[in-house]
Amino acid sequence: MTYITGINLTVMMNDLQTWSQENFGDNKGIKHLGPLIGMQEELGELAHIALKKHQDIRTEEGFDRPDELGILPEHDALADILVYWLDYCWRIGIQDPEALVEKVLYQRVLKRDWNEHRKLQETDQPNK
Repeated sequence: MTYITGINLTVMMNDLQTWSQENFGDNKGIKHLGPLIGMQEELGELAHIALKKHQDIRTEEGFDRPDELGILPEHDALADILVYWLDYCWRIGIQDPEALVEKVLYQRVLKRDWNEHRKLQETDQPNK
């Protein structure tokens, strides 16, 4: 296997397509829901890890111990979420996930000013 340097979501999605189709079938019917449910399951794992670390309980579960590839459980869950997300993108017809993320990030998210929004909310609150 050849690893790419940097990240190119479209290349990763294209690499994932064949494997996903061979393992999980085509894009017909509700098959595209598998990756969506997979993302939710991985998000649940991530939340489980974060909660137990926050509560400082179940330390024996090894949340701070890397696996055989040197990957921490929290990082593994994040990577799995991305893999499922790319599979979902492919299955619902998104051809260029990188362009989608770039557009949303630069043309929407980074233009939001939540500090300004909070200030406006504070001025709209009646005095108590």
